[in-house]
Amino acid sequence: ASLKVNLYRICGWPLTSIFEFREDSADVQGKSTGKPEADVFSDISSVVMHFVQKLQERNVAHNLVISNDRLPGKGSRCTRVLLAIRHFNSSTNSSHDMQVASMETVGWWIVCDRKHFDSIKSENLDKMLASTSVAESLLRELGLC
Repeated sequence: ASLKVNLYRICGWPLTSIFEFREDSADVQGKSTGKPEADVFSDISSVVMHFVQKLQERNVAHNLVISNDRLPGKGSRCTRVLLAIRHFNSSTNSSHDMQVASMETVGWWIVCDRKHFDSIKSENLDKMLASTSVAESLLRELGLC
């Protein structure tokens, strides 16, 4: 039998169109369900792919981050998939313009040189990341909120 795949909206992250799909491999009492890890991943991936296919049909930029780790305060392992849905900005005006992509959605920024790195302020990165969030109307269309 399939376990329930939970969908969470990640609050407080500048990219507001980022979601976490998670199926804990332990029940609410913290006891292991005994479900094989491959089956857990299969359950999650089938749910995530439903949304990814919709994004591909609409040609919407997105990134997936997959992890299998322990959640804070829980002893059991947890398979998680982050789905970051974003605007793709193909026009850049200078070598210092940055395109928000997979690494940036989770907070790792790639810059062209040390001078540029030293000139960047955290609030500017948050603002840039927030600007790539897609409209709430698209998220509702996709069934994510």
